[in-house]
Amino acid sequence: MHIESMSNQKLTPGYGILCQPLTLSPTQATPFHFTHCLINGGGATVPHRHHESETFFLLEGEGTIKIGPEERSIKGGDLVFIPPFELHQLINQSPEAPLRFLSTYAAQKPQPRLPQEAVVAPAPPTPNGELHLGHMAGPYLAADVLHRYLTMNEVSSRQICGTDDHQPYVFSLAEKQGLGINQTIERFRSPIQSGLSSMNVELSHFLHPIADADYKSFVQSFFLKLVERKHLVLKKVPVPYCDHCQAIRTEDQISGQCTQCQSPGSGNTCEECGYADESAKKLKASCGICLKPTRNIEIERFIFALGAYRMELEGYFSRISLPQKLQTLINSYLPNLYDFSVTLPRSGGIAVPVAGFEGHSIQVWFEMAAGYIYQLTKSNLRKPNFIPAFGIDNSFYYTTLIPALFMASNNLDALPSSFVFNEFYHLQGKKFSTSRRHAVWVNEIVAKISSDTLRIFLSFQRPETSNTSFSFDRLSAYVSEIL
Repeated sequence: MHIESMSNQKLTPGYGILCQPLTLSPTQATPFHFTHCLINGGGATVPHRHHESETFFLLEGEGTIKIGPEERSIKGGDLVFIPPFELHQLINQSPEAPLRFLSTYAAQKPQPRLPQEAVVAPAPPTPNGELHLGHMAGPYLAADVLHRYLTMNEVSSRQICGTDDHQPYVFSLAEKQGLGINQTIERFRSPIQSGLSSMNVELSHFLHPIADADYKSFVQSFFLKLVERKHLVLKKVPVPYCDHCQAIRTEDQISGQCTQCQSPGSGNTCEECGYADESAKKLKASCGICLKPTRNIEIERFIFALGAYRMELEGYFSRISLPQKLQTLINSYLPNLYDFSVTLPRSGGIAVPVAGFEGHSIQVWFEMAAGYIYQLTKSNLRKPNFIPAFGIDNSFYYTTLIPALFMASNNLDALPSSFVFNEFYHLQGKKFSTSRRHAVWVNEIVAKISSDTLRIFLSFQRPETSNTSFSFDRLSAYVSEIL
């Protein structure tokens, strides 16, 4: 048993008053800290704020408590709660009588041990449009804050990114606008880079996949090695076919309902629940070009048997810390792992390096896994922790497909040590979207509002654990009331 007594003889100066830290246990860590505090007549604490919440219990005297813009009179027996980061001050209203109180705040959680080296990788933006605030409030700002934090704490950190040049959305936009794929990419690559630069995102390397011959060669070699090791095999699989267009439709070219939540959408990933599946499994599927219903036909594609890695993935996830929402999503993925098609019956991407598959491309998320190995080998770091940052709509690929491909290729050191994850940032009730041009563009708004102001506001609004929403009214109110 340990008993600690409040004593005027043990009071020492702090925060403009006198304080006595109270030790609850000399041998064990405790969840709360207590401090005996005394304000002499006419005195006051220094106005201050901190990240912990705090509670004042007044033992004797009368005073005025200021918390943010509010001000109240308090007396002995009153209990006051002070939220985190709120500016506060306690003033003794008596010119002679002391004001005595007990301060209580939660003990800090032990800080995680930081790695010696790290590569932070926000998901690459698709060059089918400029950057918008949804991008910045999602992976890009959070990744940059993490990179800066690691660097400040003497971690050798690199932040890498690049454009996602081989996304089918780029092919479709080029075709729609009658432009070449390279011309389409170059149209948006520079504005994307200037958007990141104007928001002071610190990048060590910005990959240009379509112009990097070594990168293409590495991805194709990665593909062939997995074919040789029988991790990629040929299989007849269903794909949507449009009789009206007389063409196979995949990825962004197919619309329908999610098999899990029945929400409408295009592509392989549901923008409502984050579930990913093959295009052929969409409910009420229709062609994204002519809008006519599609039917499934079978063709040969190279597939990666994700289900074979369930036990390894479960073991991996048990060893790392995960955000609760991400853990829930992973728990829904693992029982339903399927044969993932790693080739597309469509040109435009990196060519499949196998005879008989001319006109077929390597699927972009398979390419992404190989691309991260490529960039990690060029980071000039010995054994960095890999930390990807992404939104909920890409969670399947970053948590399940990419780690499984790292396992299959024996790149276990590249397995992510942690994930930076976000949900959706909305504008007028709908998700920010480049392809639908529903957005507030970074290069436009940063010309009117300083990047520092935007960084603070977007950090405050970041959709880390739930969807949040942008409005100019909220931004103006935050600037006038907080900044």
